Amino acid sequence: MNKVAIAFSTCDRVELTKRSIEPLLQPNNFDLFWIDGSKSEEGRGLAMSYPNVDFSLNVRGGSGAAIVFALSQMLNHSKKYNYVGLVENDVLLGDNWFHPTMELFSHGWGAGFKKVGSVSARCYEDRILTQCDGWAVVHNTGAGMIIFDREAAELVLNYYRTQWTLENRAIFAVLAGTDIGRYWAFRGGEHMLVADWRWDALLASRGLASLALTPSPVEMIGQVPPLAEQGLKIVTDPKQIPAEREIFERYRDNLNAIRSGDLKMPDYRFCQNYIFPHQIPLIGGSYRGDWHLKDAQGFGPFAWQAGLHPCTMEVPVFGPCDFLISGGPGGSRVRIEDDYTGFSCDPDLMPEGTGNVLELTIPPAMAHRTIRMTALAPGMTFYGLKVAYSQPEHPKVKFDHSVLPPV
Repeated sequence: MNKVAIAFSTCDRVELTKRSIEPLLQPNNFDLFWIDGSKSEEGRGLAMSYPNVDFSLNVRGGSGAAIVFALSQMLNHSKKYNYVGLVENDVLLGDNWFHPTMELFSHGWGAGFKKVGSVSARCYEDRILTQCDGWAVVHNTGAGMIIFDREAAELVLNYYRTQWTLENRAIFAVLAGTDIGRYWAFRGGEHMLVADWRWDALLASRGLASLALTPSPVEMIGQVPPLAEQGLKIVTDPKQIPAEREIFERYRDNLNAIRSGDLKMPDYRFCQNYIFPHQIPLIGGSYRGDWHLKDAQGFGPFAWQAGLHPCTMEVPVFGPCDFLISGGPGGSRVRIEDDYTGFSCDPDLMPEGTGNVLELTIPPAMAHRTIRMTALAPGMTFYGLKVAYSQPEHPKVKFDHSVLPPV
């Protein structure tokens, strides 16, 4: 019985899929789950034409929802896979990619890491912390091609969110002693990153290394714009990348200290003072009514949007907070009520566009009180809370695809 599962993510672009699926047809090495969000009959039909594939069709809600669906499906499977991976259909793997990639787990152990959390056959030059012999220690792997061990996958899923560039830079500055802002694609920019930029930084904060093959047996296909215009380059000649021993040793020793309990990094559960909609249950909140999922890739990456029927959300909050809300595509209304202070308002919300997400400030209270939000018209969209103080958490509450509302 296979102990490795890989999810192949597609959304139309059938000609690309026909090429990129071929290196993944290895039923003797791993179980393949096909996660498809295609809208065309041709796209949906393609997955059903391959044997030995567990396919799921009509997976909607954007790339983040597809990733969460895939990880939830593999981790909750009765086979209890030891390793779970993700591959997107614009990644064309070489013929001999699987065993060298999986061997990275043992290469890391052999180099002194107590635990390797993720590995990849793909490696971009600007994602490397330091080069080793035939592989690199990386600060970002990406959702396009990654294989996690089970502990790492569970951590990535449960802590799923977007984060600021500064969080990545800070984590690797502390653990590796280098500022990745000197050379990564974003340089010194301060902005929100999509969720897969968080994964390796999160794993590192738990003592888990991320490794990738160099040179990379990978071709990126169907790129618009081309990789060069995106400022990206796949590693083809690792000799051009320095092997910085000091960085390697500091990073390895710090990750091992985390694993042994001699060093503890911050929890990083929430994005500074933001609590995103899918994290509301973590602080004791709940939703009721006809909520729908809205893709918010660069912030969250999930938003909750009100449907035709009544929608409410109740959340306990200590201190002042801001509700981040919009009127959706056509404008809407919302009511916010704080029974403890007596505060209540029901503003009209402008149609969503540039700058039309409202930060609605709720007056402070020296109390841990419940605040209620009610959508008074369809389309009201909730992007999260901004809080002034750390909030009490419910550590037994876990996040997976079942938390997300329907699209």
